[in-house]
Amino acid sequence: MARLDSLIRVKKHRVDEKQKALGRLYREMEELQAEKQTVLDAQEKERLIAEEMASDVSVQQSYAAFKERVKARLNGIKQKEARLETRILVAQDDMKDAFADLKKVEIVDENRKEKEKKERLKKENETLDEIGITRFLEDSDQN
Repeated sequence: MARLDSLIRVKKHRVDEKQKALGRLYREMEELQAEKQTVLDAQEKERLIAEEMASDVSVQQSYAAFKERVKARLNGIKQKEARLETRILVAQDDMKDAFADLKKVEIVDENRKEKEKKERLKKENETLDEIGITRFLEDSDQN
């Protein structure tokens, strides 16, 4: 029977590549979340400044414009997160499929190896039985 070692190596490599791709997507999500937090921190800082200078109309106008830009940027980040979440789900499914495919091949290989082992042991036992019978018959003939 054919060995499946090469196919198993290829399948393992495929799983590794899928894991790396998924890891890159997770890092992208972390970067987006860090960017989102930076924007929110900047907004809070500007809000505090605007509160301190509540009587200055130009500061209030600047803060209002800044707040609109922050809102637009947060919406953009939210859209990127949604697209990235979809890509992550697809990548997770791909990885699960690749892993399941690997496991199927490993199980087939394991079953083949076990069958070969049983066949080899059976042949060895038959050979030993034949040797034993031959010796017994030789010993019986000599007596």
